[in-house]
Amino acid sequence: MFTDLFGCMLITEHLWAQGVVKLPSDERAGCQPQMAVTIRLHQRPHGQIADEIVEVAKLLTDQWFTRNVPEDTRRDLLFQDAFCLHEDGRLRALLVFTSWDGTIHITLMGTHPEHRRRGYGSLLLKRFLEHGEELGFEKVAVLTVPPDVKPQYQATIAFYRKHGFVETRRYTELWENGAIELVKVLKGA
Repeated sequence: MFTDLFGCMLITEHLWAQGVVKLPSDERAGCQPQMAVTIRLHQRPHGQIADEIVEVAKLLTDQWFTRNVPEDTRRDLLFQDAFCLHEDGRLRALLVFTSWDGTIHITLMGTHPEHRRRGYGSLLLKRFLEHGEELGFEKVAVLTVPPDVKPQYQATIAFYRKHGFVETRRYTELWENGAIELVKVLKGA
């Protein structure tokens, strides 16, 4: 069994291994009842799930993303996969990824603004890292905005560091103001 930071959500090993995670309500002392949560891998998401991913990206635009990200994401999903976390059937968090040069890359990650600080990003990332190991990848990389350009990205870097990523490079030629690459070596490597 897996328990989140608050001890309120439980995941069975069987469902976790299948890539479908269900987090039942848990009304133990001190825990608020949780909604039913699932994590599912969507290969080349299209239709309704692609629309939902783009809608969450729109909600995160301005604070986190530039205005082009939602529609760029719609096109990117034609060639990328996504892990999506749903709470009672509604998309709450997403992690979009692809691979090149033997490394699996996170291309977009976000949580619906009204559902942040619940551990959903950590749950998605944990399942994604296990997926990368299952596929035989040795490392995972992500590019993010430098915090000296947009200060709120210090939280993004802290999130990835908490999960074992290390900064490996700063690109000045990417995006409008550069990018920072973070990499995590997977256990199987």
